[in-house]
Amino acid sequence: MKIKTFLPSLIFFFAIILSACQKEETANEATDISGNWQWLYSVSGGNPSSEGYLKNPENTGVSVLLVLNSDKTWYKSQNNIKTDSGNYSIGYGTYTPYTGAYVFTYDSIIFSNIGTNSKLVDYYKIFQDTLIFSGGFRGLATKSDPTEGAVKYYIKQK
Repeated sequence: MKIKTFLPSLIFFFAIILSACQKEETANEATDISGNWQWLYSVSGGNPSSEGYLKNPENTGVSVLLVLNSDKTWYKSQNNIKTDSGNYSIGYGTYTPYTGAYVFTYDSIIFSNIGTNSKLVDYYKIFQDTLIFSGGFRGLATKSDPTEGAVKYYIKQK
């Protein structure tokens, strides 16, 4: 008799323990990046007083438009001439350089060019209407095209 009255309490106890041990699901999806993005400026690594540290359309003579369509196709134009196009994919991840270090969370994009096997991986964040590419978002220092800067800033066109 005592087992019959004790068994429901034991099952209830284990159910509470198991539900408390479940991991919480977090939104591990990359931020949507689709839209038309006009290049504002790029900042390279190194000395802020060095030539080429800050590049922008005014001091380079180059305007860049990056179009990222919702169907995962993209193209880039420089001075209103289409220079690159292809497909892209986005992802989300985390990176910890060593145990106990800051955990970097990042959104990434892979640009694939049409007609070639070339791919470019970059990491991004969107703050209001500004898209920022930087390897620093993943804990890396990178220098990648198209605007030859370690950190590249774009503004969303309406």
